[in-house]
Amino acid sequence: MQWIVIPVESVLRLAWNTALFFGDGMSEDAVRATDPLARFLGPRRLALEWSRNPARWERHLQRLLARLAVELRDADFSLATRIRHRPRVVPVKGEHALVAHAVLLSVRDYRGAAPGAVARIAAREGLVVGARSRKDRSLGMDVRLRDAEGA
Repeated sequence: MQWIVIPVESVLRLAWNTALFFGDGMSEDAVRATDPLARFLGPRRLALEWSRNPARWERHLQRLLARLAVELRDADFSLATRIRHRPRVVPVKGEHALVAHAVLLSVRDYRGAAPGAVARIAAREGLVVGARSRKDRSLGMDVRLRDAEGA
């Protein structure tokens, strides 16, 4: 089904944004054209989604957070990370640096893991998991380097 829905939604989003551009629409009404791509599931990920084994989800989290830690340290994000994890700069309170790079860890990335697994695995990778605002909590968590300067 995703093979039909994702291309159709992508075309509709492009048409919507084009209509807004030529029709003097407001920028708040624009939609992210890459959102449908972020929902794509390959065969490996689909097997993980069907799994109810917390150990399998934790292995997935270890691989994912290790890759994100490297990208956060280098401040060089792959196209996949830009689409799925939306890197951005966030303010940091009580740290030497005023801002740090952070990525969004979606609920889809950790929903099958045991409670507390995200924070434990993130700490091993030198990352900090931060809660999002109450309004954005359903999107997931912010992940950034423990040392905001990356040193």
